[in-house]
Amino acid sequence: MLKIIKVLQKENNLENVIIIQDNAKIHVSALRLSSLNNYISVINLPPCSPQLNPIELFWGKLRILVEKENYDSSEDLIIKIANSLK
Repeated sequence: MLKIIKVLQKENNLENVIIIQDNAKIHVSALRLSSLNNYISVINLPPCSPQLNPIELFWGKLRILVEKENYDSSEDLIIKIANSLK
C-alpha cells in the first residue's frame, strides 16, 4: 500500500493523499495504518452510513439487478453482471 501511495504522490505531484474509508475493522486497524500515517490523511465515515460510500451504493444497485433472476451457473451470473456494467 505504501508503494502505491508514493507512486500516486510522485506521478500526480501530491503532497498529501486522503483516504476515505468505512469503519470496517480491517480498515481502522492501528497496525495497518501506523506505517502509513506519515504519508496519508484518513477520514473515517460514520458507522452505518452506506449512503456516504459510493461503492456501497454501487453494490446495492447491482444486487437488486442480479437477485431478480435465478442463474443456472456462475458463468450466467457473471454475464448478467458484465451486461449490467455496460
